[in-house]
Amino acid sequence: MMTICSVPNGFKKWTRRIFASVISAGCLVGAVSACAQQTVVSEPNASVYVLDLWKIYEQEGFDSLEKQVNATYFITALQGIVNRDESRLFLDAAVNLIGVELDSFHIKGRDKQADFESMDRRWLAWLQQSGLLGQRPVVEIESVKDLLSVFADEVNGLALWDMETPSSVNLALTAAGCEDLLPLSADLDDGFLQQRIAASGISLPVVQNFTGYASKAAKQGITGKELIYRTMLDLYLKSGKASPYHLWYNLDAFTWNPPVVSYGGNKHLGNRNILQHNGLYNGDYWISQRGLFVDLYPLDDAAPNDDLRQVPGTDLRLWNDLLEESYRQRDGAFGVMGGFAPWWVKYTDAVGNAHPPIDAEQAFIRLATSYNLWNDADAAFGLSNASFYRHLPLPKPSEFTNPAVEKPELKKDTIYVCLFMLDHDGSAWLNQIAHTIYDRPGRGTVPLNWAINPLLSDRVPHVFRYLLENRTEQDFFRIGDDGAGYVDPYYLVGSNRTGRIKEDGYEAYCQAAKPYLDRLNMDLMAFYISDQEFTEEILAPIAALTPAGMGLNRTATLKEVAGVPVKFAQAYHHRDKAMFTSEMARLFERAGSGLIYPEFYAYRLILFRPSMVADVVTELRKQHPAANIEFLDAHTFMSLKQEGDKLPLTSPWMHKKRLEARAGEGPSGLEPVRAGDGAFAVVKDGDASVWRLAPSAKSPRYFYVTVDDAFSKENELADDLQVRIALSCDAPVTVGLQYNSMWPAGDFPNPYKAHPKKTRQSPGEAQEIVFKLDRPYFKNSQNAMADFRVIISGQGTVDIESMILEHDAE
Repeated sequence: MMTICSVPNGFKKWTRRIFASVISAGCLVGAVSACAQQTVVSEPNASVYVLDLWKIYEQEGFDSLEKQVNATYFITALQGIVNRDESRLFLDAAVNLIGVELDSFHIKGRDKQADFESMDRRWLAWLQQSGLLGQRPVVEIESVKDLLSVFADEVNGLALWDMETPSSVNLALTAAGCEDLLPLSADLDDGFLQQRIAASGISLPVVQNFTGYASKAAKQGITGKELIYRTMLDLYLKSGKASPYHLWYNLDAFTWNPPVVSYGGNKHLGNRNILQHNGLYNGDYWISQRGLFVDLYPLDDAAPNDDLRQVPGTDLRLWNDLLEESYRQRDGAFGVMGGFAPWWVKYTDAVGNAHPPIDAEQAFIRLATSYNLWNDADAAFGLSNASFYRHLPLPKPSEFTNPAVEKPELKKDTIYVCLFMLDHDGSAWLNQIAHTIYDRPGRGTVPLNWAINPLLSDRVPHVFRYLLENRTEQDFFRIGDDGAGYVDPYYLVGSNRTGRIKEDGYEAYCQAAKPYLDRLNMDLMAFYISDQEFTEEILAPIAALTPAGMGLNRTATLKEVAGVPVKFAQAYHHRDKAMFTSEMARLFERAGSGLIYPEFYAYRLILFRPSMVADVVTELRKQHPAANIEFLDAHTFMSLKQEGDKLPLTSPWMHKKRLEARAGEGPSGLEPVRAGDGAFAVVKDGDASVWRLAPSAKSPRYFYVTVDDAFSKENELADDLQVRIALSCDAPVTVGLQYNSMWPAGDFPNPYKAHPKKTRQSPGEAQEIVFKLDRPYFKNSQNAMADFRVIISGQGTVDIESMILEHDAE
């Protein structure tokens, strides 16, 4: 059975080229942006075949990493082929790596060995119990011979690749999807897998031979990697054999050159950790979709560490060649790029390139968005069986509802808090989070807002059903996560695009995004992410998609766009739990200090278990029973925020000429705030208290400060404001300042205007440093919604005794 719906013109043209029998009004399952819901149901008595990957490896002598890698490429390719039209072959391969990381860090102590379990067996048991597999019998496959005996007739032969040109594995995997071939390397495992195939008595002919490309390329004066991707472009993409809608950022076989690197420190998991973290299980879905397997450096400033002989910029040119052709075949309609820049193995300063990991991530997302490709950001942690899961039914849109909540009356002396649980912008993460985070104690105590990228419903629809069926009255959904698919909205603007396409992508994005949002009944976006400042011009074209509200990963002066409330969401990773606890303590203390207008705070809690939130809030409520603080579902939060934004700003400090703050004293209109890169403690130093920045090998360190909003409004662009900081240190440091300002030309805010003054501070008594400000424009636009930050370069202890913001008497 197949649900029929309309599809974009570009997709229709592609399917007509390949499948003459496709009904022009129909929907080919898996077409990105093509239909709001798609379901394929297997024959009611057709067997589900299950292969325990690691059991087979142990029994049949796959006892080295090289043997296991070669076999995993081969088996997952077979899985993608036979699962293309229905769910037939299921692998028991992946373990709960996110759970292992959390348990190792928080329960057993940092970097300790945590227990693990099979994610796949757990999901298979639930699928059977829930009835999603009907009465289909489950048949265990006990050997490679059994596997080939069942499925060999459904493949056309082999695609050979070699370690001489590690990127050749991506060409072989692309061939697997386009020609129903199985990838095989003779030199990676010294022919072991070939021997196992021969022993099965099943003959698989060589259909494509992608070995020896390094030698062929040398004759042309290029590298083997370049020749591989030129071949991919011509043989599979330009020919129409590959889907222009599906690309997978697949870490190629360079990974298996010693020393083998794997993300995470789970050494007790051995090769299980290495294969899963490096994405060996993920390929089945992309093969089922006839996708392109690509691994290229997204910058052009140097030769990448996996191809040092190439002319710098070659990888990026190849990216552009592939993406431009993909865009052309889609007629600009949106497609999907799965995976992520493999920062732990390639292209970053972790392995000898010049850039930190965030640069590779941002360059990749810029490039993908610039060609109308959103991202299913698997990154590390791995996902098996997506080709199996994709055929399972998604809950109906009407099932995505939230518990009824009575909107509270807006109170001027109250702090309102919204907690977004994420990151759920990659199918691999969501598939694990359901059991390793969502299932854990703590839900039902505090409203938790589960933000999920709706694109993930293509690969892991079963997870959405599981979440809904096991929710409490304090679990809220209908919330997206960094777009309908992960995009950077700034690069939907044609003139901002980094590739060769310079036409706007807004219309294509909205056309593609609305069906995905509608299928999950989503009308609110937890946050959009960008490496550039958000402006009304950037957000206005997409605001109507989520009329209930939009969160942002960067601070912005915007309060609403096209009538849609907008809010910055401060991020905390689970490893920052102590900082989050301190931030919550700050809010509870502030909420008991007699606020004169409501305050709104939103937080992105990345890989937080519910108890990590509930325990903190419960304890702080005991400590501060009179605190006026309310934790809200996201929809109520955004609605109240929009109401609160319309209140006139008033405060005891709005008409003051001078604000002065000292550690341990009450509200003053100046308040230090903690951020991910700005930690401090309030400590007693004799009779007085100080804000102490502990010694750190990291330099610089930051001390963030927020200014009363009413005072800020009264003093916008004042020409005589100055900041005075009194501090002492036990080792030499240099002190600077950055603050919210307006650029000298135009009216665009600059969150981090650097004061030109740098003061060298020597150990001894506290000294006062004065910074005169130029066009201050305090809009809470630094990290932690701060207005300025003190910059400390040096590693000693620093004590800040007081800070003053005043009009210069001169």
